[in-house]
Amino acid sequence: FAWYGNDLTLRGAYSLSDTERDNLDETGANTFASDGHSERVSLRGEYRAIGPVTVAFGAEQEWSDYSASFSPDGEADIFGAYVQLGFVMGRFAAHVGSRVDDHSLFGSNASYGGDLSYGFGRDWRVRASLGEGFKAPTLYQLLSDYGNPLLQPEESTSFDLGIEKGERGRGTHLALTGFRRDSEDLIGFVSCFGVTGGICENRPFGTYDNIARA
Repeated sequence: FAWYGNDLTLRGAYSLSDTERDNLDETGANTFASDGHSERVSLRGEYRAIGPVTVAFGAEQEWSDYSASFSPDGEADIFGAYVQLGFVMGRFAAHVGSRVDDHSLFGSNASYGGDLSYGFGRDWRVRASLGEGFKAPTLYQLLSDYGNPLLQPEESTSFDLGIEKGERGRGTHLALTGFRRDSEDLIGFVSCFGVTGGICENRPFGTYDNIARA
């Protein structure tokens, strides 16, 4: 749903995902079964405060649970909220914001970000941004046949710098962007083909693990 006022805009949403899976052999016997369920509610808004200043804000809550053959059941929920201040005057624009995520299994994390852009000449613009990220492991990555209950959340810092000419969707548009992302505890998949022991113990087909830095 959406609500539009003179200075305030609100958008709300609800989503539901429920996936059940059964694998059957040629006799009809069930060889594997899984059930995943998630619900999500969110509210986002934008308020035109004073002149060129805007405030964007929002919050969301997600609940998820997972069960499957040969692995323990699990459930988790995460709440996130953010606020961002924006300033636009003429051909200059800037934003700065912060977000807090609170995960039932991994606690709270705060992240920050900002961006700048400036238009010059006939239709040129330079832009730059800096941001932090947080991503908790999914229940599948933690608990499934490929899971690793020792996984830690990913954290990242990224920045980019770019220049563009023209406008997207109108005439000729050219853009060039350079970017870099540094991640800690990046979650990746590890092959266990021909490997026994260690992290591959009881995981013959592979598992998930944290990569220290990427």
